[in-house]
Order: sequence, then C-alpha cells, then structure tokens
Amino acid sequence: MIFNNYKNIINNLIEKAKTNAVKPLADKVLGFISIIESIIFPLPVDPFLAGLTLAAPRKAFRFAIICTIGSVIGGVTGWLLGYLIGPSIENLFLYFPWFTEEKFNAVKFAYQENGMLIIFLGAFTPLPYKIITITSSFGFAAELPKEHRLRNPLLGGGAILDVGCYPLSMSKLIAGAIEDIPYADPISINAEGQIDETGVDLQSHAELIFSDDIEAQISCAINENFTNDLRISAGAIEMVVSQPWHCGQFQEGESSIKIFNSSNLINF
Repeated sequence: MIFNNYKNIINNLIEKAKTNAVKPLADKVLGFISIIESIIFPLPVDPFLAGLTLAAPRKAFRFAIICTIGSVIGGVTGWLLGYLIGPSIENLFLYFPWFTEEKFNAVKFAYQENGMLIIFLGAFTPLPYKIITITSSFGFAAELPKEHRLRNPLLGGGAILDVGCYPLSMSKLIAGAIEDIPYADPISINAEGQIDETGVDLQSHAELIFSDDIEAQISCAINENFTNDLRISAGAIEMVVSQPWHCGQFQEGESSIKIFNSSNLINF
C-alpha cells in the first residue's frame, strides 16, 4: 500500500511535468522543487526533471543546470540551518510528536558511523530506506553514590541490565509479531554508550536491524531523562504508546495509545 501510493505520486509528478514543460513557469517550479527537496521535501525532484526532459528534450541541458544549481542551494541552506539551529534542536521535541530525542540520537549516531555511505545512498535512493521503524527508550537521571547497585559492576549495575532490557525485549516482540513468530532476533546491531568511572554503562543507544523492512532504535540511561515512549512507524502512520514501562505512574495514573496518520490523530 505504501509503495503503491508513493508510485502514484511519482507518476502524477511526471505527467504534470510533461504537461507543463513548455510553460515559462516550468523553470521556476523546477528550481523551487530542487531547493526544497534538498532541505526537507519528502519527494525527489527526479520524476519532475524526467517529465520535463521527456516533454521538451531540447531543453534537457537547461533543466539539468537549473536542477543542479537548485540542489546545491538547497544543500547549502540545509547545512546552514543545521549549523545555526543545531544546538537548540531539542526544542523541536516539544512541538512535533513524531520527532523524539531518541530518534535524533539514533540519526546522529548513524551519521557518525557511516556518514558518507548514508549521504551517497540518499542521493541515489528516493524511496524510504526502511518501511517499519520501532523506537523505544527507558531512561532516568539519578544521582547515586559509587557503591549503589546501579553503579556497581559486581552487583549487575548499568543502564542496559537495569532498564535497557525493556526496550530490547519490546522491539524483539514487535518485530516477531510483524513476522508472525513469537519474537525476532536482530541480524545486526550497531551501538554506542557512555561508561561510568566505575565501569558500568550510564547510557546506551543501539540500532537493531531485523530485516530489510524492520529496524529498531532503542536507548536506555540511568543518568538522563528520556521520553520513555514506544513508537512504531510505518510510512505516514505512527503509533505512540506513552510510558509503557510505568503504565502511567508518572502521568497521574494515565497512559495512552495514539495513532497518527499524517495530520489526523486517534486517541485510545
């Protein structure tokens, strides 16, 4: 369903471009889409460029130049936005329910590990890389003495053993349900963490790949407060379970399940 809708949108872009290729406005629209696509626009400029070129092959070189210049301008603008507002990016967590601290940390870690590969693939793959993404976290900030069990390696201390097992188990359970098995094991794991002076892990972030269609981003901490929500995203649809580990204990005894479909919201 997701790919069929995406395919229809791409085909419509091509047809509209072919219909309007000879109009003077075509150059301006192509330049605008090239700029926006390089910053935030979810659809690639390639179908529009292809439609224009098919309808007006004599202007193909002109279209290519406009598209290239627009993409460079958009790329530089996107970099400047990240450079200028990057330090205050956490403010976005308050306004967009689908944009979480855990997702931001997961993307940052992915770019730190495979930045050039991600940029290269992103330039040649307009379709979404993953269909289903599970995002789960469990983190709290605690000022504890070194002898406390959470900071003592001899007592099984550390974030992973104490709370990281919950996001991990939930991700395996959901991935298994999607694949119609009791639980699924990831085929690859990429992780980073922060180690305490006592030797235990204070926080960890991991990317779990279960298949070509399913991935999970999980986080845990004993030195930082996280949102502690569970999110399952599939295309334009996202389900958010608030505070699943505490069943609403820190929300006046109330928890919720919210399903977002673009701008629509359904509460349970």
